[in-house]
Amino acid sequence: MAGGGFSSFHIVVTDSGWLLEPQEFTVPGNQSHLDIWGLITGIGYEVRLTGVSESGLLSRPLTTVAVTGTTHSALAGLSSY
Repeated sequence: MAGGGFSSFHIVVTDSGWLLEPQEFTVPGNQSHLDIWGLITGIGYEVRLTGVSESGLLSRPLTTVAVTGTTHSALAGLSSY
């Protein structure tokens, strides 16, 4: 966003099989990571990140798909923004 970045980010995590309700998080714009707990090992998740400006305008969402592993380090791709 021109002139100042984002005031917050909205993050939605959805498992590929829709076994669980999507998890939604809102974090401050200066936060650079989010640890997400309670994910099922070995299945795919879609992670969608949208920036929110001071005036409430939304960025185009960034989306990635990742598969959880069995260790915390394997989840690093889902917890680092």
